[in-house]
Amino acid sequence: MDLRANCWAGAPAPPQPPASTLPPIAIAAAVHVRIFSSSVEGATLDSRFLLSNRCLRRELALAHAWRGSTFPAIRTVGMALHDVLAAKRDAVMLRWNGQVRGTLAPEAMPPVELANHIPTFVDEIVSALRTDAGLASRGPSPEESATAAGHGAQRLRLGFSLDSVVREYGALRDAIVEVARDAGAEITFRELQVLFDAMVTGIAHAVSEYTHQRDAELLRQANEHFAFIAHELRDPLSSAMMAFNLLKSSGQLPIESRSVGAVERGLQGTSELIDQTLQLARVASGIDLG
Repeated sequence: MDLRANCWAGAPAPPQPPASTLPPIAIAAAVHVRIFSSSVEGATLDSRFLLSNRCLRRELALAHAWRGSTFPAIRTVGMALHDVLAAKRDAVMLRWNGQVRGTLAPEAMPPVELANHIPTFVDEIVSALRTDAGLASRGPSPEESATAAGHGAQRLRLGFSLDSVVREYGALRDAIVEVARDAGAEITFRELQVLFDAMVTGIAHAVSEYTHQRDAELLRQANEHFAFIAHELRDPLSSAMMAFNLLKSSGQLPIESRSVGAVERGLQGTSELIDQTLQLARVASGIDLG
């Protein structure tokens, strides 16, 4: 109980049914979505991600001690999860589509744009499950692939929030489990571990690429803004320096005056600062957003 209390420290506690009806594996399935779908005061998305991953692994570890779990450690009947996913990927996508369209994604978004890299990511989950079962892999796993990273980049271009990107993977996990259960598959504890690890990896890659490209774009926009301001200041500053030099050369300004010297140094320093800003903006304009 102390372990679970530590796990949930800093996050809103979920409703607790009687202990005898609450397998740790069920809590594990709820932990990820619970943390990401709640607004933990003062918590960033990164901190919620770390908290979710920590809670998920702790609750999965506790599942071994719960004899009544509906996810046995060893399969006795039914299809393997990788077989179900390979045969029913379209059903998974259809269910996932129903969960995200109109909620996490606009209702009018074209199906191709909405699905994006998700079907490929499901294939990679199949590969991870097959590899874990000792079978030949049919492609890269989520850990080896850049599919999720590409998904994060595409969602940024389409204007998705980072929170929506994370929730998409939670919806995918739910769709996979629901389709597998409808197909009569008996999901083992180990398969659930592999599935959750794949989701955590996918979220990490998608979030990392999303934030990388977002921050690079913000930096590019900031540099363009600074360059615009510097350029707008250059013309009036040039006029001021020209007028100052004319007054100075015509003898209308006392050359030995400390005030005149201070004005001259200020104009010269401002001119150099503007030139440096424009130069930095030109260099920064070549930022690679890929």
